[in-house]
Amino acid sequence: MSVLSEILSWAKSLPKWQQYVIVHIINGTTFDSAKYNEVADYALDNSMLADNMLDGIVYHESESQEVRLKGISELYNINNLKDGCILDFRLDGLTVVYGQNGTGKSGYSRVIKKCCKSRDKDSEILTNIHKKSSERQSARINYTIDGVNDKYVWSKTSRPSVDLQLVHVFDRTSGEVFVSKDADIQYKPSGMDILDRLADVMLQVATILQARRENLQMNDLVPLFRTDYAGTKAAKLIEDFSIPNALAVYESLSALSRNEQIRLEELKQTIPLRESSSPTKERDKLSKRNTLLINVRNYFSSLLGVVSKSKIAELNRIIVSLLAAKKNAADVERIHFDSTHFLAGTGNEAWKTMWRAAEKFSKEFVYIGQNYPPEVEDSKCVLCQQPITNESNDNMKLFCTYVNDESQRILAECVRALQEVQNEISSTLKSPNDQNILLMSIEEDYSEVYESLTVSIKTLRTAIFAIVKSLEEAEMIRGEVASPPEHTQFLQDIDNLLEKNKVDLADPLNDEAYREAIDKDKEEYRDLCSRRLLKQH
Repeated sequence: MSVLSEILSWAKSLPKWQQYVIVHIINGTTFDSAKYNEVADYALDNSMLADNMLDGIVYHESESQEVRLKGISELYNINNLKDGCILDFRLDGLTVVYGQNGTGKSGYSRVIKKCCKSRDKDSEILTNIHKKSSERQSARINYTIDGVNDKYVWSKTSRPSVDLQLVHVFDRTSGEVFVSKDADIQYKPSGMDILDRLADVMLQVATILQARRENLQMNDLVPLFRTDYAGTKAAKLIEDFSIPNALAVYESLSALSRNEQIRLEELKQTIPLRESSSPTKERDKLSKRNTLLINVRNYFSSLLGVVSKSKIAELNRIIVSLLAAKKNAADVERIHFDSTHFLAGTGNEAWKTMWRAAEKFSKEFVYIGQNYPPEVEDSKCVLCQQPITNESNDNMKLFCTYVNDESQRILAECVRALQEVQNEISSTLKSPNDQNILLMSIEEDYSEVYESLTVSIKTLRTAIFAIVKSLEEAEMIRGEVASPPEHTQFLQDIDNLLEKNKVDLADPLNDEAYREAIDKDKEEYRDLCSRRLLKQH
């Protein structure tokens, strides 16, 4: 076990606020005054910190593996770089990337620093100013590890690559991290510097907390509670600590639950937005969101239609018909009239004209109402006027099968029917890029639907590709590719959302009720803020 892994294992027993510090040390976060104060706040109240945050730390047990960067590709919404740009690196020697200002050198550099190991973790990968800020960002890093090709696709939500942590990036900004700070240049086993930096942060936090304690004067809070938080329970407590059970009231008010803290942050974000809006604007937004959800719903429904049991049964019927038509056509093609047993030219167009004339003469003048060749006793051939023997009858039936054959027409119809369903399925599937754009249109407003759909549609596409392959090879489609019941239930859940939106859109506009709801939320926000202030002091 490496030194770093042992430290991380030990650190899981530390208080959550110290684990939070270690995470940011490893990620290369710059600790300034604001960061130290944030850590001090978490030292007093760590209820907003996640559990098991060290589980997501990326590190290598050994650095014996060799990682070489091959290039960057599949860029999307990165700075002003054109989508799909490619930058290749030599696996040996030196690669020099040069160009004028604004051509994208820094953009590529930010991508590499974000994906690999760098002291500078504050650089953000900016979006393209010509695109919507909400559009996704992504880039692909191509590399080899011990000579084997591999890749890593970065996005704002992707987990760091373990392999790429073996690639150390140094540039001007990374150098400033060393130059602008007091740091000894000395060797320590990988991970040991974490303990030193943790100790430094803890000393800074201790100093901040001591200063807060010394500067705390309850009387200084009274004017604030009288103005910004007048009328709240916390303000009444600050005005008079002589009330019965004052300490119990204080402990009750200052203990914000996790749900209350989440609600506080939610109100902080939503109240300004709602104040700058109106019922009419909100309805317009809901209408647009609803339209986007309908588009996604219809696409999902169309994919479900392709893998439904009834559709698969229909496709299998087409395949069965095609296979039967192929066999019939092949059987007829094997019919031939060799010169050993038949006259030369038997089967050509002139012969067919003679046969059809004989057939008409037989049915209309000689053996009226009978098939041709006639099957009545003692029947004669209308051409040679001789009795039809068993051998002659067999030959005439063979001639009849050959002349009246429609197997090629039926085969062509079956092929056309198969091609039509293939085209129908192909038109149902969107390209991966168009599909991502469609799904991302609902990501912000319907995040749970987005996450579930992303997984479900991936499964559906795999099933549809299996169906397409079976159609191309004219093979029966297996029943297990049919859509599972949970997909149908999920479609119903989306329909329930759309029904709720329909009801909300039908509600009459009411400016007064809209303002009253905002005022009520503002009072709730003031109350939660005043209670949080009690907790901090």
